[in-house]
Amino acid sequence: MTGSGSTLRSFYDAVSTRDLAAARLYLSDNFVFSGLFETYRGPDEYMSALSKLLQVTLRLDVRKIVSQGADAVILFELETKAPVECTTLLTEWHQVQDGKISRVQSVLDGRPFAAMFSPTPGIDGVDVNKRTVREFTRIFKNEHNVDGVGHLFDKGFVHHFRSPMPPGFEGLRNVGIMMNGAFPDVVVTEEDLIATGDKVVERSSAVATHKGAMLGKPPSQRRVQWSEIHIYRLKDGKIIEHWAEVAMMELLQQIGVLPQLG
Repeated sequence: MTGSGSTLRSFYDAVSTRDLAAARLYLSDNFVFSGLFETYRGPDEYMSALSKLLQVTLRLDVRKIVSQGADAVILFELETKAPVECTTLLTEWHQVQDGKISRVQSVLDGRPFAAMFSPTPGIDGVDVNKRTVREFTRIFKNEHNVDGVGHLFDKGFVHHFRSPMPPGFEGLRNVGIMMNGAFPDVVVTEEDLIATGDKVVERSSAVATHKGAMLGKPPSQRRVQWSEIHIYRLKDGKIIEHWAEVAMMELLQQIGVLPQLG
């Protein structure tokens, strides 16, 4: 390996052995790092943040380095210990000039690291939790992708739907499949999002067309609307518990499963 790839390999070899003085030699004076939460300008600012990360790092394994000219991309696996226990894959693009790294763009699922790298109040744990809930709503509800949100959930996730829904994420997934089948064009709008501590409360409204069977009722093609209130509990930026109150009586009346009152 030569050129930018060789520089990148030498840098991460030094990082893996905790030799930050040696790693610093591979960064240019005009170095800029752009990540999910922060932008670091200058090698010293970046090395300070990297030192924090290494304090909780158990393992840093380089999987692949691909380089072309001044550009090099690395894929590596990072395992960390408490207070941020997780294993995650990271991808970083590097620009190398005169044998030194001048720019880095990092891509990762950074929610578990938010508290460590976000000293400003603008991106604290509460804000990260709200981002997680909004991403869940966008993908699961509005993009109708029940299989695209696994990265947002803790392995110990618990829902509070009544039987016969299976436990864990599979139960929530089944609810999504049922609602998407009956209302494939559903659009959910956030009305309120309130977060404190480890909980996020979302009040939302939904509009859809009844295009599929629901509870034995064939499609009515009626345009319907209903309201929902959800409470999410999060741990390290991932959803670990969920409660839902949906205006189901209102919905079932609109599609003809239940009679209108009055």
